Formats: sequence, C-alpha cells, structure tokens
Amino acid sequence: MSYIKLLREQNPLVICLTNDVVKNFTANGLLAVGASPAMSSCIEDLEDLLPYAKALLVNIGTVNPELAAFYKKAVALANKLNVPVVLDPVACSAGAFRKQIAMDLLEQHTIILLRGNAGEIAALVSEKFSKLKTDNPATGDGLEAQTVATKGVDSEGVANPGKLAEQCAKLFGVTSIATGPVDGISNGNRTVEFEHGSSMMPLIVGTGCLLGGFLGAFIGSTQLQDDEIFNSALWGLKAYSIAGEMAETECQHLYNKVEPGSFQIEFLNALYRIQDSDVEA
Repeated sequence: MSYIKLLREQNPLVICLTNDVVKNFTANGLLAVGASPAMSSCIEDLEDLLPYAKALLVNIGTVNPELAAFYKKAVALANKLNVPVVLDPVACSAGAFRKQIAMDLLEQHTIILLRGNAGEIAALVSEKFSKLKTDNPATGDGLEAQTVATKGVDSEGVANPGKLAEQCAKLFGVTSIATGPVDGISNGNRTVEFEHGSSMMPLIVGTGCLLGGFLGAFIGSTQLQDDEIFNSALWGLKAYSIAGEMAETECQHLYNKVEPGSFQIEFLNALYRIQDSDVEA
C-alpha cells in the first residue's frame, strides 16, 4: 500500500469547518502530513473553494444555531459537487442539541465517513436504534445499543469498538470509526479493530479533531469507491496512531520523559516523517 505517498503527491485541499479551539493545530497537522488545509466560515467562501477541494470536514465542536444552518448548506453543496464529507460529531453524547445536529446531517445528507469517540458513536447508534424501534418495533431485533459513559467531549472506551462501528455503519450507511484505547472501523461489510497510539494523545487538545481532517485527506486522495474509502481510512487511522507512538518514543529519546508540550511538537514532527513502510511494519 502507498496511501501516504499518494497523499503527498496529490497534496489534497481539505476544507475544514472545525471548532475554534483546534483550527491552528488542525492546519499544522494537515500541512505536516502533506495535505493543503483551508479553514472556511461562510457559504459564499465555500462556493469558491469547494470546487477545488478533495474533502470537507465538518466538526461541530463549538456549534451554535447559525453554524448548524451553515453546516447543512456546506454539506449540501459538497454533495452536489461530489466532494467527500467527513463528520466529527463532537460531544453529541452530551445533549439533545448536538445530537440532533449530527443526526440531521447523517440522515438528510451524504456523509462519506463518520469519526467519533466511543461515546459519540454509541449515542448516535442508540438514537437511530430508538427511532427505528418507534417506527417499527420489529426493526432492529437482535441489535443491542451500547451505552458508554461520557463527560463533555471525553468518553470511556468500549469493549467492542469494531462491533459498535459496524452497528453504526449499518444503521446510517456510512463508513464509521469509533476511537478509543482500541479503535474500530467498519463499512458494514468489513470491520477491523486495532490497538495503537499513545496515552498522551487525549491530553493534547485537537488530536481527535485533527484526525477527521487527516482521514479526509486520505479519502480525498483515492477513488471514491466503498473498498477504497475503507482501505484509505483504515490506512490513515493506523498511520495517525503509529505517529503517536513515534512521538512518544522521540520524547523519551530527546527528553527522557513524555510531557504534553513536547509530545505535541513531536507528534507534528511524526506526521511529517511517517512513511507507508512504518504502517506496513
């Protein structure tokens, strides 16, 4: 596989509608791996930018009613232009407002990839499951909605993240990723779990949010077919986690300890250095 090489050759434009807390880190992370980031905040700007984009990230981290309406217009335009959309439903498990925004985007528009932590994905699965059972009590028999403890944007892990991602993929018809100590990815037909990364990653604001744009860059560099969407997203997810391990190792080498400030710097450096051979190994 050569997805990282392909990404760097294509230098895909990834437009990020992301939260105020992580814009700088997201842009630097995308630049480090070889993508071209752009931050946008109005539909007039997107009308100019989206025709050249290879992916659109929608991250609802600092959402408000006006932004929610903007997200809908942005995704509708991306769908019209066949630009793949990655949705990060930040903290949708925290309350009805965020959950409804995420549900509306998933149910009314075309999302190529859904990326959330276990709590966020479980909340969406549970909501969709409840709707199906309400409409038709026989629908979804045998499907058990998982409950995951959450607090704000943080979430506990889940015993079977692959199963959770598979449930989500089948319910919404979208390739789904549930991240945590163990990551799970599924398109409903293929499901993979793996355990990589660093325990320092949750201590850096933006590592989860950057991942959405990062995966968008991988998807946008390939053909938009089911197998390639899954394969490129899986490769990108593994590369991201392995970069976390590389950053931790480098911190130990340079400083004899791992702390958040130095880890953040070395993580960006690792995204710059990582090769397909690192993922293969």
